[in-house]
Amino acid sequence: MLGFHMVKIIFASAMEQYTRGEKEIRINVTTYRQACELLMREFPLLNKETLSEFSVAIDDEIIHEPLLESFELNSVVFFVPKIAAG
Repeated sequence: MLGFHMVKIIFASAMEQYTRGEKEIRINVTTYRQACELLMREFPLLNKETLSEFSVAIDDEIIHEPLLESFELNSVVFFVPKIAAG
């Protein structure tokens, strides 16, 4: 796909129940929104609510509002469990 980037997605172990045991995948997308749409199609148990339960790090930087984020060539996206404050 012209203009797209190969992005590595790494899932938190708590997500494996939604990803059929996959720990990581590579996808061709340019934005976080596209990544989420593709992930929800690929893994029907993943939905917006489930994804919102995890923090997102893009290229080692935690992104608090990732929906509008764009990826660089060969970006790495980590889904990590959110840490509860209290």
